[in-house]
Amino acid sequence: MAWREVGRPGQQEKIMKATIAMLVAAAFLIGGCNTIAGAGKDIEAGGEKVQDAAKDVKEKM
Repeated sequence: MAWREVGRPGQQEKIMKATIAMLVAAAFLIGGCNTIAGAGKDIEAGGEKVQDAAKDVKEKM
């Protein structure tokens, strides 16, 4: 099926630009998930260190 002009002139160009913008945004969001997951692991590791330190202090009391 061939593409045909629908609606006002230039409307398909706007749709293509919007589609490309959405794809780029989706790529950034997907990449951001890995970054957020890494940050979550770092925060979790820091929390575990604090728990270990608190446990050590409690045992020494």
